[in-house]
Amino acid sequence: SNSVRHGGATSVSIAFNADDKNIILTIKDDGKGVSTSPIPEAGLHKFSEYGASYSFDRAVEQGAKLTVLLPIIP
Repeated sequence: SNSVRHGGATSVSIAFNADDKNIILTIKDDGKGVSTSPIPEAGLHKFSEYGASYSFDRAVEQGAKLTVLLPIIP
């Protein structure tokens, strides 16, 4: 909803994948993107509580992409 409401996205894709060590969540949109200057990471820090890491790729007028790696615990 933030992609549409704040970014003006017309398309949002969500993908779940896995490799031998991680579950990989990717959320990508075609919105107006956001500045590359530091932004508040509103709840993204919560991923670390589960041992996960993330990257947030963004650029003005180029959409945004969030990738989360959540370790698989045997």
